[in-house]
Amino acid sequence: MMFTALFLACKTEEINIRDANNFCSHFKQSDPKRILQYEVLLISGLDFQLYVFSPDKPLTYIFSHLSSKNIPETCYTTAIDFVNLTFLTEVNLMFTPGLVAVCGFYSAVEDRIDKEDLLEEIIGLVRFSREEFFKCYQEIKQQVLSVQQEIPEFQNLLKNLIKKSSNI
Repeated sequence: MMFTALFLACKTEEINIRDANNFCSHFKQSDPKRILQYEVLLISGLDFQLYVFSPDKPLTYIFSHLSSKNIPETCYTTAIDFVNLTFLTEVNLMFTPGLVAVCGFYSAVEDRIDKEDLLEEIIGLVRFSREEFFKCYQEIKQQVLSVQQEIPEFQNLLKNLIKKSSNI
């Protein structure tokens, strides 16, 4: 059961584990068949919901809605990166996926001259006033910036854990 919990934790944190066989190659005493048997049991025992509402769909909608505005592809990539970093914070528990998507969009176009026009066009999607939006945006951006600073330290910690665990 311990290996199943670790396997689920890796999947939840999006650590690159292709499948149970790949995962078990790192641990000598683990069995891929048992991990897969216990996986459903553990998920249902934790009352874990497999449906996740994420900001990805609203973000894609925003960019397609504004396709006539000639927004470069790099802005979409920047927005996706911003949204992905929110998953390492509590942001997605505190704010709606639509608001997180609009914040990701705004972070990507923040340096553009026409950012106010673009924001005006999409702010209605989240049903916030400009003041409420900017208050939320500052809080979300602060959490994302804080995570960006912690990522290298976290990556080193994971590498050390994987090295230690391969000796089990």
